[in-house]
Amino acid sequence: MISAVVSAVGLVIAAVSATIALIEVRQNHQWSRRKASEETLSKLVIGDFPDTLERLILEFGWDPVNSSINYDDVAKKLNEQQKLLLDLLLRRLLRILEALCIHIKHGILDEDICYDYLASMLTNLYLRCGHFIENERFARKDQRVFENFSKYAHDWDRRNSQVKGTYARLTSIPPKRGFP
Repeated sequence: MISAVVSAVGLVIAAVSATIALIEVRQNHQWSRRKASEETLSKLVIGDFPDTLERLILEFGWDPVNSSINYDDVAKKLNEQQKLLLDLLLRRLLRILEALCIHIKHGILDEDICYDYLASMLTNLYLRCGHFIENERFARKDQRVFENFSKYAHDWDRRNSQVKGTYARLTSIPPKRGFP
């Protein structure tokens, strides 16, 4: 009888220990995600992204994040060589943000922290460059081009509209074109 009580107490202690360990693991995982999010976003604001954005501003007088001018309006004023450079720089910006959005999608980065950093930037960039993205998809015959960036831009635009009490702005982007 005493051995049964000792075994039962041992099982209870083991179960409590396992529960505490599981809670600790989950808390450490959440902390790691938040820390990774902060580190990634800090690198974003001092790395290739701002350098590429500065080149767009200096070489073309266009800030796709803060300007009210769309990609099409800038591109139509350029010769072929200038347009090629514009497209390369813009593609670089979007690839950086696409990679970040893929990390959010897979839970590597915390969406709420990224939203706090990037919601306005992502939605503004999509609003100014939506036609460029559609053209990239059409040229590559792949609707997945910048799909995660586009998804979070739309999601965060809806989220912004709920916070600000305004209408979502990204509904003005035309629907996806089919392939030839």
